[in-house]
Amino acid sequence: MIRTCLTAAVAVALGLLSIAHSSPVNIFEKPTLQKRSSAHIIRECTVPGSFAVTFDDGPSAWTHELLDYLKIRGTKATFFVNGLNYNLITDPEFSAVVKRTFDEGHQIGSHTWGHMSLAQPTTDVSSQMRQLDDALLKIIGVRPVYMRPPYGETSPSALQWLGDNGYKVVNWNVDSRDWQHPLDFKSDFEGYRLALQNPAASSKGYISLQHDAEQATAEAFGMLAIEYVLSKGAKIMTVGECLNANLRLMSSLNNTIGNLELKDPAGFLNNKFVTNARSGQRFSIFDPARGSEIATCPDMNVEEVEEAIQAAKKALPEWGQKTARERSVILRKWYELMLENEMDLAKILTWENGKPLAEALGEIRYGAQFFEWFAEEAKRLYGEIIPSPAQNQRMIVIRQPLGVVGVITPWNFPSAMLTRKFGAALAVGCTVVTKPAAETPLSCLALCELGRRAGLPEGVIGVVTTHAHTKAVGKHLCESRDVSGISFTGSTAVGKILLKQSADTVKKMSLELGGNAPFIVFEDADIDKAVDAAILSKFRNSGQTCISVNRLYVHSSIKDEFGERMRAKVAKFNMGSGFDKGTTHGPLITEAAVQKVHLHVEDALKQGAKALVGGDFDDKDSAASRIGYFYPPTVLTDMKNHMRIANEETFGPVAGIFTFETEEEAIELANSTRMGLAGYFFSKDMSRCWRVAEKMQVGMVGVNNSAISSEVAPFGGVKESGLGREGARQGLEEYTQYKYINMGI
Repeated sequence: MIRTCLTAAVAVALGLLSIAHSSPVNIFEKPTLQKRSSAHIIRECTVPGSFAVTFDDGPSAWTHELLDYLKIRGTKATFFVNGLNYNLITDPEFSAVVKRTFDEGHQIGSHTWGHMSLAQPTTDVSSQMRQLDDALLKIIGVRPVYMRPPYGETSPSALQWLGDNGYKVVNWNVDSRDWQHPLDFKSDFEGYRLALQNPAASSKGYISLQHDAEQATAEAFGMLAIEYVLSKGAKIMTVGECLNANLRLMSSLNNTIGNLELKDPAGFLNNKFVTNARSGQRFSIFDPARGSEIATCPDMNVEEVEEAIQAAKKALPEWGQKTARERSVILRKWYELMLENEMDLAKILTWENGKPLAEALGEIRYGAQFFEWFAEEAKRLYGEIIPSPAQNQRMIVIRQPLGVVGVITPWNFPSAMLTRKFGAALAVGCTVVTKPAAETPLSCLALCELGRRAGLPEGVIGVVTTHAHTKAVGKHLCESRDVSGISFTGSTAVGKILLKQSADTVKKMSLELGGNAPFIVFEDADIDKAVDAAILSKFRNSGQTCISVNRLYVHSSIKDEFGERMRAKVAKFNMGSGFDKGTTHGPLITEAAVQKVHLHVEDALKQGAKALVGGDFDDKDSAASRIGYFYPPTVLTDMKNHMRIANEETFGPVAGIFTFETEEEAIELANSTRMGLAGYFFSKDMSRCWRVAEKMQVGMVGVNNSAISSEVAPFGGVKESGLGREGARQGLEEYTQYKYINMGI
């Protein structure tokens, strides 16, 4: 079973800087959590891939929150108890939280400050410290880790005493606020330099250096530390390099000798992960909940996409000639592997996309269903026998794979959009070259690893990761004479470009493009059900779905009641990291997305709309001062049809309520756009349901329902929302071509 290397990976997500060195020397920048106080400070790593926390004021609700957070993240920490707080040993709550911490796999440690440092083991290891450590020994059954302060003298005999009594020794720096003078960091650094050279200390554990990135003097101190370590031959790695070289994205099933196989963020060519682009360039992937880099991928270009195309072309004959059943077996195995590893895949998805973990898990399960569906549908790729008008002829139509297909996927559903395309293309015998979204390539790479385990032959799938060369890679896929079709999910503007670029080679195009979905609530609707459905569609993935409600048309007689009920529910939303317990809605994907949503809301408010909830985003705060890419869930009323929200896809957590008077007006408003992906309406009148459903100019209609996506139903739009259909049996049409055979007898 794959396991994301979250112990180390979370350290990267929290913004750590790692040093690779033959001796146990590590330098880490100070990480921060959104919930942090001066009494509970996240400290430097004591073990690579972990971090330390102090119980400076004893146990609290915050401690339990952090334990819950670490449990979700899958990482381990070392919790230190300050020796000055030895009186905690009489607190039953303290014993309970220490036991929980230890039982959940974290280390327990103790530390003291300078005036209690160990000059002599018999005098400076205070009775208070002994009492605390004895209490910890009784609670957890082992001696705690001892953290040695870097200032003050620590004699070799004291270190020996600690070692003889079962302690593991780690060195700790002072925080910037502990300095006696803001610029007096050179003397402290000299202490670190000596500590690094102390074999008695370094042999007992890890020596760590830390600086506070918020203080200019601390930054200078950190540079001195880095310069020193560089002088010793260490290699300093960026966060992304650290992930690529040390942390590894995911592990696999134990092999026959019990070792774990690990995979790096990379491209995927010929069933091999390619960690470096020929250009030598890399691009960053960010955690949108924090705005911090979590990994880097090779920034590939036309050379790599051509290599992938030729590999797919070479693999096409053998893959296309396999029986439908043989391909079905591989797809079915891929489906099973996704479900076996669903939580790992969900964590990767949440990490790079930001959606809440439960929602990410739902996407993984939904995406896996496309492999299951097409594994079966592959065996039903029927042809046709045509009754011949001539007695000496037989007329047969067979369906054959289109060929090599270029697949370009979005970031909002980085797993399900791939499986929906992969499943259909591979089921009929096509091979695929994929360009995943630069914001979310890790989910694609994880799926490729599982596909390889499921038995995909070399070259059947190629993945080209790129950011800087996105336009060039897309253009090459469209213009290549060795690529027979393009399947793209994304914006209408980009879809039009790809359509034009594919014209010269007359490719078959499958385009699932932008939407501007109307949601009509007639006066006879069940208001509670309509509100729940509107919220589900509008705010799922924080409004970042192509079929998300963009325009809410509510009959004027129930507008106020509808708005109030929606306001009350939206006000209870909790925005935050998808890994945090209690988060209902995650961040937007980028800062640019936040600014677009803000412009839409600002435009509406300036033109007379009213905010029932939300809408209080302060763009005066710089993006650098905010943590993550969040916009408050917003409900607007008194909307007008000339506002930007009415005419542009917002792609964010903003619901705008418009009004109408008649059925004819509602239909006219709903159809007053060049987009036509999805539409919804609520009514108890059965005749009206048929009339409105047939008149709405969209590819998909939800009647008294907004959860319309399914692997067994055709997904796609009309007008400028796309060409073709995905999912269902119609999904196979996009990747096959008909061949008519006339046989004389």
